[in-house]
Amino acid sequence: MRDVFIILTILILIICGSYFTHQYYDDTKSEFSEKLEIMSEDLKTKKTDTKKIKELEELWQKKEKVLIIFQEHDAIDDIEENLYECFHYYKTNEKEEFDLAKEKLIGEMEDLVKREDLCIVNIF
Repeated sequence: MRDVFIILTILILIICGSYFTHQYYDDTKSEFSEKLEIMSEDLKTKKTDTKKIKELEELWQKKEKVLIIFQEHDAIDDIEENLYECFHYYKTNEKEEFDLAKEKLIGEMEDLVKREDLCIVNIF
C-alpha cells in the first residue's frame, strides 16, 4: 500500500510541475507576443520608442534566467537571437522584416510551449 501511495505522490508532483511550467511558458509567450504586436503597430505609424526595447529586454533578462534552467540552451539562444533581430528592425523602422522576425520569435516560443504539453512521453 505504501508503494502505491509513493508512486501516486510522485505522479501527482510530476503532473502538477508540468502543468505549472506549461502555464509559465504560455504566459511568457503571450506577454512577448503582446509587446511585439504593440511594437509592430508603432512601426505602422512610424513612431518608434527605444523605451519599449529596453522594457522588452529587461523582461527577457528576467524570463531567460528561469527558461535557461529548464530548457535547452540552444532553444533559448535561438529565441534570444530572434528577439535582438526584432530590436534591430524596430530601430531601423523596417516593418516587414520586423514582422518576419517577430513571427520566428513567437514560433520558437510556441515550440517551448508545445514541448511542455503534458503527455505520456513527458511523464516518463
